[in-house]
Amino acid sequence: MNLDDLRIFVAVVREGGMAAASRTASLPKSTLSRGVARLEKQLGIRLLQRSPTHIVPTQEGLRLYEKSAHLLQEIEGLLHSVGRASLEPCGALRLSAPRDFEGFLAPVISRYARTYPASAVEVMLSDRFVDLVEEGYDLAIRGGSLPKGDFTLRKWSAVERVFCASPTYLAAQGAPRTPHDLLSHLCITTGEKRVREWPIASAGEVLRIEGHLHANTVNLARTLVLDGRGIAMLPTWLVADDLRQGRLQLVLPQHCPPPAKLWIVYPSGKHMPARVRTFITYLLDEGKSAAGWKVELSSFELS
Repeated sequence: MNLDDLRIFVAVVREGGMAAASRTASLPKSTLSRGVARLEKQLGIRLLQRSPTHIVPTQEGLRLYEKSAHLLQEIEGLLHSVGRASLEPCGALRLSAPRDFEGFLAPVISRYARTYPASAVEVMLSDRFVDLVEEGYDLAIRGGSLPKGDFTLRKWSAVERVFCASPTYLAAQGAPRTPHDLLSHLCITTGEKRVREWPIASAGEVLRIEGHLHANTVNLARTLVLDGRGIAMLPTWLVADDLRQGRLQLVLPQHCPPPAKLWIVYPSGKHMPARVRTFITYLLDEGKSAAGWKVELSSFELS
């Protein structure tokens, strides 16, 4: 059924005739007449009784008017609310991000929620590679391998990383002198898998490290490193204070791993909801101003 024809029929009945409906809808009477005729033909029944001076609905026409007038109002309201999502942030925004980025996301989410209370934010923190489309996520923050398919990638930021250990561990085990010495040390890996690849920027190579201990979050790995359990590759924003205070020491500072690039990933498409578009802007602003992600290594005691 053509909704425009149904709207025309409702307008004609509500206004009591073609002339009044023509003025209200700003449409020619011929257009209104053709619309009603198409609707009657499709339904196979007369909806209006016409006379030279009056138009009144038939019994079937009155039933259709009473039901459809209310339904059209609901449809118009629904279309308005859906269309509103392209103009102002509203509805639920679903975001996937690595579990260790809670601290960086919290201020972004707080500012966004304060500015746009009509939009709820649902965050799933996990290192699992979620399927954005299949699992219904609006966007994700990702590092490492990126999804294949019809996705848009926006560079968000880069996280500097260091190899570090506690003074207690280094006193007992000695400090590695070359990157390959790491293979004979107790190493603590992070992420989903115990065996991890540690990149060596200066040598342009990657070491395959099988963790003596494994933690699925960098916060747990930091605790283990502070306790003297081994060497770990950790983000500088997490261990900067530990390095300044001497609780941890840099290992192989001349061979630091390269920064880990972070990306904002979302399904491609022309008609992005305002809640997603606005939140991406907030994320990009936070990425530019996140000075705490970059730490001057020369201020730390070198091992």
